[in-house]
Amino acid sequence: MSKKSKHQDLDVAPLKRTAPGIKSNIQTDWEQREWIEGVNTNLKKVVEFLNKFGAYLLSIILYAASQLICVTLHRDLYQVQTREN
Repeated sequence: MSKKSKHQDLDVAPLKRTAPGIKSNIQTDWEQREWIEGVNTNLKKVVEFLNKFGAYLLSIILYAASQLICVTLHRDLYQVQTREN
């Protein structure tokens, strides 16, 4: 009886048939990861823009509110002065 290697019983034909599928799965996985990374990066840019834009709008609203308060105080002062005369 001759000695057989333990690897001689292994049929590698199924592995050769699935190897392109595995490579395709790995490539698809990397493409999906790259796409997700792109979405993540662009989402961060959108959030950063919205935060800056929100801060800009808040500054405009606060300025308008301060001007409205100023006008209201001047009106009240004018009304007091015209009543005294």
